[in-house]
Amino acid sequence: MISKLLDMLNDLQPRQLLMLAGGVAALIFIVIYFGLSSLPQPEPAPTATVPIVEMRSVVVAKQDLAPRTLLQEGMLQIRDLPADSVPGNAITNLQSVIGKSVSSTIYAGDILTSQKLLTGNNTGFIGSIPEECRAISVNVSDVTGVAGFAKPGDYVDVALVEKSAESATSRILLQNVLLLSINKDMGIPGADESAEDRNTKPIDNPTIATMALRPEEALELMSASKLGEIYLMLRPSQPTDMYAEQVDYTVNSSYPPKEPPKQTPTIVQPAPVVQPTQPAAPEKPSDSGYEVILGDQIQQNQPQQNQIQQK
Repeated sequence: MISKLLDMLNDLQPRQLLMLAGGVAALIFIVIYFGLSSLPQPEPAPTATVPIVEMRSVVVAKQDLAPRTLLQEGMLQIRDLPADSVPGNAITNLQSVIGKSVSSTIYAGDILTSQKLLTGNNTGFIGSIPEECRAISVNVSDVTGVAGFAKPGDYVDVALVEKSAESATSRILLQNVLLLSINKDMGIPGADESAEDRNTKPIDNPTIATMALRPEEALELMSASKLGEIYLMLRPSQPTDMYAEQVDYTVNSSYPPKEPPKQTPTIVQPAPVVQPTQPAAPEKPSDSGYEVILGDQIQQNQPQQNQIQQK
């Protein structure tokens, strides 16, 4: 049968062959179309709906702010943030916080809240003193004050060094002490410097360090300052141990103290005893008379008393 079909195809003219090929192609197309139409159509994928995020305008810091910094307009900015990420006590009005002080460290990009501001009677230096503490100052130097790198807001350990002629003893007196100010400096950056520059720049010639201590600790520090020299030890931001072991360290001198030269005792001779002298008796007036020269004669006159006796 296949040979008959081939013979028939060979007998067809080219035009007839083209018509036959077109009819076969149309038939194949119809079969494919109806075959695909009978297949189940996939359901269209649901379009994703973008949720509407509610935004809220809040005041954020443009730079790092140290504690007790007086807020200025150039330090803050308004930023729109998602409402679900904004705390309920966030500041929304920039002008309402101008001129107020910061109670704690605020970093660039942080949201300004009412808890981070000093208000009412807590403004100024007394607002930085913890409620259970008192402010006390001690003398420091470039050496004892950590070369000026201890800044207000840092925490330090206080050590006492006592010296004698034979040795020197040092011990940790207080630990984890809040440093309030250095040289009357409360850590507020100036107009020409940022908080980051201030934290890395040492304080020139530190002379007075003011710390926050409990009353009993303040009394201990005052007494210790009369015994020896006070040193400040700057603590890291995350110390491995919050409190170190209380130990004393004594270094003896390699050279024995020089003995003062011996002095020979001087013998004190007793003062001579001086006998009191009797006052001399007054001289008796002379009983002799007197001579009177009359020309070439000398007349001897006796006193009147003698003359009376002669009579």
